Amino acid sequence: MFAGFNLKLSNEFFYNNFQYYIDIAKESYKKCSQSITSEIKDAIINHFEEGTPLDGNIILKKWFPKYSVDVFISHSHADEDLANAFAGWLYEKFNITSFVDSNVWGYIDDLLGILNDNYSHKRRNGDYGYIYDHESCKKASQHTNIMLLMSLQTMIDNTESVFFLNTDKSVNVIDKNGLSSTYSPWIYAELLCADLIRKKPLSEYRDKYFKENFAINAATESRAELKITYNISTNNLKSLNEKNLIDWKERYKNEHNVIPMDLLYKMFVNEVSNGNNSY
Repeated sequence: MFAGFNLKLSNEFFYNNFQYYIDIAKESYKKCSQSITSEIKDAIINHFEEGTPLDGNIILKKWFPKYSVDVFISHSHADEDLANAFAGWLYEKFNITSFVDSNVWGYIDDLLGILNDNYSHKRRNGDYGYIYDHESCKKASQHTNIMLLMSLQTMIDNTESVFFLNTDKSVNVIDKNGLSSTYSPWIYAELLCADLIRKKPLSEYRDKYFKENFAINAATESRAELKITYNISTNNLKSLNEKNLIDWKERYKNEHNVIPMDLLYKMFVNEVSNGNNSY
């Protein structure tokens, strides 16, 4: 990772082309995730019948495949369409490829469901299906969450930049001191990772660029929804808004033989030359 941006963005930025840009993003990764769930389910069931331990490396490889993309888009699950629209916009305007997890990886809840169905102890719950043993589910959850966390960190480390979509769905609480918080442990993890992960010189990405040329609720009592807040810091991310995006697009129209991301970096630092500058 070279740089990170704290982006304020709304659906209105895309005018009447919102769905158009979503379709661009989804189509670019359509083939990546078509058979992930069925392949993993078959592999897990086969191991279950054989009584042998599951190979976590195989699950990681198939459920969380690695892809070479330019930028990582951190977003709330509720902002999935917005993230895809932004990814489609980046691709059409600059030929920049983006990582939006739901386009490439299977949903973590689907993987957890497959593991619980085949490995967690359960009992019948009348006409409602099954009730799973808490300890068994907890063990499966630990494995899936660690797999997702490590895969997210690897993707952030491998991409050139991170764009955090700062919306009222991703940042849920701002206290009187201006400290931002989120209910999402995954946004918390992604931003913390972007803060702590090794920063690479731009030359590492540019050298490569030029070489390549380019579950059922059985409770009988109602409970309040579990919400846990995590303080998040965007101090290490450059503030970016819709006006900046338009400016970036217009500058790119008037430039020749320039790498789009370098043009964006120049808007925030005095000079980016020879790929060696960093924030």
